[in-house]
Amino acid sequence: MRIKGNNKVGKRGAFTLVELLTVVVLLGVVAAVVLPHAGYSDREKALLAAKKVAADIEYAQGEAVNRQASVTISFSPGAETYSLTLASGGTALTDPLSGNDFNVNLPGDLQAAGVDLNSASFGGSTTLTFNAYGEPVQSDGTPISAGSGVVVRCGDSLFTVSVAPVTGRVTVVPGT
Repeated sequence: MRIKGNNKVGKRGAFTLVELLTVVVLLGVVAAVVLPHAGYSDREKALLAAKKVAADIEYAQGEAVNRQASVTISFSPGAETYSLTLASGGTALTDPLSGNDFNVNLPGDLQAAGVDLNSASFGGSTTLTFNAYGEPVQSDGTPISAGSGVVVRCGDSLFTVSVAPVTGRVTVVPGT
């Protein structure tokens, strides 16, 4: 003989599909609202921008050697922009990623609000030229001095992109 225990009618052991889908939809809405505001820190933005500048300087140096022609990078710290051109004639180089003229708006192109092209100094000029041998020189052809480079800032975070005289070696270091 079977004894009936204390069975509850309608006892539930799991969630229904509707309940699970409701939770998933709510999590999606919360993620869509919160994630865009959880971007990079100021330090990460400044480092990302400094690495972008360093890569573009190295690209300019490589193009000078490949083309056997001087390539100039003109920095405009107040406008947060820089461009790459051939030194003779000022013809803009083509950005290999976009196919457009090589003009960079630092905060806009990186989608990193608050990034500043704080300063650029190459022997007192904001212009850096690589000759056909890849050597960094000023616009008049004289070698750049030690301590030449670009400072990128975001909030309290600074990174310096240094260009070594003679070799043109590019390094990114924290601070000024």
